[in-house]
Amino acid sequence: MIQNENMRQLGLLLFLIALAGCGGRADSKILGTWHVDSASVTTSRLAPGTQNKPDWTDAADTLGKVRVTFGDDGTVSAAGFGENATAKWKLVLNKIEIDTSGWPAMTFDQARNRIHLTQVKGNDTLQMDLIKS
Repeated sequence: MIQNENMRQLGLLLFLIALAGCGGRADSKILGTWHVDSASVTTSRLAPGTQNKPDWTDAADTLGKVRVTFGDDGTVSAAGFGENATAKWKLVLNKIEIDTSGWPAMTFDQARNRIHLTQVKGNDTLQMDLIKS
């Protein structure tokens, strides 16, 4: 009886280890280079009906050139508009925490494989999604 119980516990332990490994770690899915999905860019300052005007689509396409790279050493770098920024990152639940001020708030949508960014400045809010490059 004791031997069967030990085997049952061992089997359960192996099953749980295998189950935990199936999905992989969420933070490992963040690693790599991402870019702004220009179709996802919205702002609170955008007047209704202007999202399809050339000035707005050009601005959103320009944001699509921004690249954000998450490294397995815990560093994140962003490059765009002739500027570069580097910081440290970690994933806490679905929130990507950055150790340096000035970065937008970021959440990882594992189901859609997107990182949602929100930048608030005064009464204005800029939102966009990053997608894997």
